[in-house]
Amino acid sequence: MLEAEAAVAVSPVGCVGAAVSVAKTTLTVALLTPSAVKATTRTAVTAIASVLYLVRREARFDRLAASSAEIGEVFLTLVLLTGPIWGKPVWGTWWTWDARLTTALILWFIFAGYLMLRAWAGPQGARASAVVAIIGFLDVPLIHW
Repeated sequence: MLEAEAAVAVSPVGCVGAAVSVAKTTLTVALLTPSAVKATTRTAVTAIASVLYLVRREARFDRLAASSAEIGEVFLTLVLLTGPIWGKPVWGTWWTWDARLTTALILWFIFAGYLMLRAWAGPQGARASAVVAIIGFLDVPLIHW
């Protein structure tokens, strides 16, 4: 039994396959976890800046919310792309309609809608965009619990 294990460990194919698997998992987790944290942080910044914009009507809060939402959408996209790559060997499928995955996808669509509303409505849509951002942030606790 020990000789068979040693043959597998020394086999070039076994070593390469194991190294690729470890590298893929490490790279994905190294991208997935920080991207999820940054996406959540940017979503929170967008919501807080949106509340401040609705209360104070200062354009700087609106600009902060808009720029933060763009960055958050990029990181949320990375989460939705790297998560299934990590999950395929673990779950045996690229996508499961798990509550966390589904609510993360819903958050992506909400913030994509936020960005489209910003682009199409211009400055007049700032109030509506702020409301969409706040509603989108309400989805964040659903993702984590």
